[in-house]
Formats: sequence, structure tokens, C-alpha cells
Amino acid sequence: MNNNKTEKKKGLDVNENYDFNFAAKLNPVLRWILVLPMGIAGLLMVQLAGGWMVSFMLRGMSPESIVAIIVTALFGVVKYCIFVISMVATAPVPRQNKFRTGLVLSIIPFALPFAFARLALNLGGSIAPIMMAVNVGVILIGVAIALRSVYAETKKPLPVPELQEEAMPVTPVDPEQ
Repeated sequence: MNNNKTEKKKGLDVNENYDFNFAAKLNPVLRWILVLPMGIAGLLMVQLAGGWMVSFMLRGMSPESIVAIIVTALFGVVKYCIFVISMVATAPVPRQNKFRTGLVLSIIPFALPFAFARLALNLGGSIAPIMMAVNVGVILIGVAIALRSVYAETKKPLPVPELQEEAMPVTPVDPEQ
């Protein structure tokens, strides 16, 4: 008997089917409804957890310096990567369709800067074309990393339970029956 016990994953852990553990038990319709809120929640968690660190690191620098731009861009890449991964892990699709679902869901992060730009124009603001291009580039890199991660994880073979033989009792087969 093997004494190595595997820890039961809970909450925001992703299981072998690339689903959040808490969402795996929910109704598929509810999971589809939660796709966007979970993406936004992931994005906000990264923003709240890392935003103060980035601002602390950059507190003595000009926002236009190359270091500040690179650090802010890398932080944006992480945010949008988590955004897509959270949406894909919430979506109620089979493991083999997670990558395709991620491709479809990646339309949402690309629509965000244009929606905010339109909102800014409607409110009388202006848009810096260079910053818009940088933002779209950051989203492109973040989404590409997320999709690569989803593809790599879902193409791995499923883990074989080590205790499968112990869990399934072997019953002898009588050839005369």
C-alpha cells in the first residue's frame, strides 16, 4: 500500500481537464455565464496584487522612461494572460476543445481597448495612437502566451492514477462461465 497521499485540489486550482475545481461541479449554463466575470476577476486579482508592486518599483521614475514602459507592458502581458486562462478554465467544454475555446474567447480582450477608446471619445477625451498600439501589442503577447499554455497543458496525456490497480479489485474470471 502506498502511503503517498495526493492532496485534493480545491477552489481556484485547475484540474486535469483544465477546469477550475469549483466550476467543474456547476451547471454548464452557469459556467458560460461565469466565463467573463471569472476572466475579469482574474485580471483584477493580478491588478490588485501586482499593481502596487509595479507602482512601488517605478515610484522614482518618469512614466515615459523606457524602463517604466517595459515594466508596465510586462505587467499588462501577465494580466491579459491570466484573463484568458481564467475564462478558458471556467468554460464548460471538453479538454480537447479548450484551445479552440480560448481562440474564440480571445476576441474579448482585443475588444476591450477599442471599447474603452470609444468610451473616451464619447466622453470628450482623446486617444494616444501610440499607447493604443502598445496596448493592443501587450494584449496580443498576453493572449498568445495564454493560448500556448492552454495548448501545451491540454495536449499532455492525462495522468494515470498510481493507485488504480489497488483501487480496482481483481476478480478472477472463470473460463467455464
